[in-house]
Amino acid sequence: MHQDRRTSPRVPVDVGVKRKGSRFFVKYNGDVSTNGVFLNTAIPLPKGEKVEIELTIGGEHLHLGGEVLAQRPEEAGLGVSVIFSNLKEEERKRIEEYISSVCVVKK
Repeated sequence: MHQDRRTSPRVPVDVGVKRKGSRFFVKYNGDVSTNGVFLNTAIPLPKGEKVEIELTIGGEHLHLGGEVLAQRPEEAGLGVSVIFSNLKEEERKRIEEYISSVCVVKK
């Protein structure tokens, strides 16, 4: 059984991911939180791999650094968790504003 350990709300988003050595972003659908993104994919990315992330939220493009945190076990479904690295405060606030505009967060 998969235990949900999320500490912040998540909302659906399209995510571009560029791996080291690649010139192109690969588009995934997934979800975003202030901590990182989850990518719906059957293609595994190695834990610890550094990636570039492109989010388009509210018409604004954010280019962020990330690191592959984990792959979901098969019984929990397919996907990869990527945590943001070196996220600036203004980037975090922009993501929080977007999440708040999309969903109601219970406190």
